[in-house]
This record gives sequence, C-alpha cells and structure tokens, in this order.
Amino acid sequence: MARNPMKMTLGMIIRRGNYAYFFYYWLYGLVLDYRLAGRSLSQTVFYKADGAYPVQSISYPYIKALEPHLNFGCNEIFVDVGCAWGRLIGYMRLHTQLEKFVGVELNGEVAKCAQRIFSYDQNVTIIEGDIIENLPLEGTIFYLFNPFDKTVLERFLMEIEEKIKNPIKLMYLYPTCREIIDARQPRWSLIKELEIKPKHLGALKLCIYKYKP
Repeated sequence: MARNPMKMTLGMIIRRGNYAYFFYYWLYGLVLDYRLAGRSLSQTVFYKADGAYPVQSISYPYIKALEPHLNFGCNEIFVDVGCAWGRLIGYMRLHTQLEKFVGVELNGEVAKCAQRIFSYDQNVTIIEGDIIENLPLEGTIFYLFNPFDKTVLERFLMEIEEKIKNPIKLMYLYPTCREIIDARQPRWSLIKELEIKPKHLGALKLCIYKYKP
C-alpha cells in the first residue's frame, strides 16, 4: 500500500519543529543585527592572544533565555567583558531599563567595529584593549561569557579587588574556570547558580557572584 504523503510521524514533526525554530532565530537574529549594526554579527574571529578565547557573539536564543536575569535598576552600569561586536549590549539597550553600558574588547579590529556601531549612542562606551589594563572602575555589573582562561581570570579578579571599592555583581556564563572565583570566598560569594537553556539547544550554566570589598 502506498504511504500517505500527508501523514506525518512524530519524528517528522519534531524535526520540522527544529528547522522552523532555527530558521526563525536565524531570521530574527539577522533582522536585529542589521537594525543594530547594518550587518550580520554571527561570526567567529580567532585571535592569538595569551589566555584569550576566540571572538564571537552570543546567539539570540541564549540572549532570550538570559533576559529574565538581566533585570537591573536603571542606575546600574553594565560591563561586557569581551563584548565582541556588542550584540548583547545592543539587545539590552532595546529590551532593558539599563542606560549605561561599557564593552571591553581585546581584538582591535572587532573593537573598532563595535565603536562605529555605537558611535551614535552616548550611553555606550566601547573600549579597545585588555580588561586588566582598562578596568571600568564605575562598573557595578560585570558580565563574562567565558572570555579567557584561568590565569587571566585570576588577574582580572585581583585587579577588581585592588581597584574597585564598591560591591559589584559578576555574571559568569559558561563558567569553565569558576573554581578560581570559588577559591576567593568570602569576598566573592555565589548568590545564584542556574542553567540557561533555549529550546532545542544545550544548557549553559550561569553563576552570579557578589563581590564585597
């Protein structure tokens, strides 16, 4: 008997659901990227720098899953450590009440591109260079998407401890080197640990720390 071409199995529905989901976010991301930057920001740049990982933008499904945890007061100053082209900052400018943002990007070419993208916005500052040498002392929330290795992370924490005199929060997504922070208790205390899991994608752990001088 011939198979009914209109009959769909559960597996077919699931697969088509996956395709529809990824196509939606591909199109959604493309529209937002062009609105923000006039170009696609979905790329990876490999950069030879000691302790630094490749430059890439966080994907929009993860930003959407992260969004409920980005509910800060408008007076906070959000620092994106390894901001790439500024996709997260651009999204937060549109969808949160935060008004002041600082992005720090080690890769000079990428940083200059981000500076051009946000040149119209006085509330966004993009700094080209090493976060250790360019620590924004006014920052109250520091966000890291696993930008560097243990050695650089420890230097980063030491720089905060030496120069920042007010309490801050540190949001560490995909915390592959979290033991470096955990070892510095009680000055660094874990206040929340959870999973960020978009539909059809793998989970990423998010650790939120509070630093008390």
